[in-house]
Parts: sequence; structure tokens; C-alpha cells
Amino acid sequence: MHALLTIFFIPTYVTIYKVTNNLNIARLYAHSLLVFYPVKELIDNKMYQFNNLIDYNYTSELSGYIAVQYFIYDSFYIYQQKPYLFHHLLCSFGIMYGIYYNIYHVLFLYLLLGEISTIFLDLCELNICKKINYLLFKINFIVFRLMLLPVLTYKCYNNTLIFIMLSSDCFLHMYWIKKAIC
Repeated sequence: MHALLTIFFIPTYVTIYKVTNNLNIARLYAHSLLVFYPVKELIDNKMYQFNNLIDYNYTSELSGYIAVQYFIYDSFYIYQQKPYLFHHLLCSFGIMYGIYYNIYHVLFLYLLLGEISTIFLDLCELNICKKINYLLFKINFIVFRLMLLPVLTYKCYNNTLIFIMLSSDCFLHMYWIKKAIC
């Protein structure tokens, strides 16, 4: 069942975009899908501690395939926004690295929690309860991207490449905060 999602993700994503003529609805679909399965996996397997980040996980691998498809496809729409393009390419490379070497799948489950904040941003872009969703976006961005990401980065200090990629992503998130504040 999950494997079919990876095959049909891009056709479904493009169909949603073309039928609705609204990229934000397609993005909401993508972000919701990228969050649902990892959250379910973390809860079902009681993965509440950051142990075994390097281990293999089937759900994470399939989520990785979907995420790479989304990041590459979406890069064609955000290529003028260099920080977002860098973020998408960095994440795509990191996911492909993990899948190729069959490592850091559990880490990826935790990293996908950052997409929770993006769901609320998508809802803001769609003008759905804009004030409350923007507040939820900010809270989730702080929790999952500014607090969780540095912890995960620290836990991966033994793999230089993963550590550098996660550190770069941490700095990128701080850049976005600084840009939003100033």
C-alpha cells in the first residue's frame, strides 16, 4: 500500500495542482502526506527518544522517496528563491544519501516532523483561518525546526557529512527567523 504512494505521488500532486490551479493546495497535500506516515510510525513504535537514528525504517524509506520527488518538483517553482532552493536540494541530497547507504532512516522520521509547521503555512497561504494558522506555524516552526533540529544535529556528530548538512539546515532556519524579525 505505502509503496503505491511513492509511485503515484507525482501524478497525484500534479493532478491536484492542475485541477485546482492552486499550487498551495497541492503543497498542502504533499506536506500532509509527508507528516502523516512518519508521525504514525513514531507513535505506533513508541519512538519517543532519539535512539537508533541510524537504523533502517521502511516507512521512512518510502517517505524519503516521496520527499525527494516533492523537493525536486517544487524546486522548479522556487528556483528564484535561493534559500528555499538550497533547502530543497540539501534535503534531497541528504535523503538520497541515507537511502543509498541504507542509514539514518529513523533520523528522517524525526526530520519530517518539521513539515508540520509547513502545513499551517500552507493553510495561511490558502487564507484559511489565517491568524490562528500563522500562530500555529510559528509555534511549530520553533518546536520542530529551531529546537528539535539542533538536537538531532548534535546526535549525528559522528557522521561528518550528515552533521554538516544538518548544521547547514540549522543555520538556514536561523537565517529565516532573522529575516522574519528584521
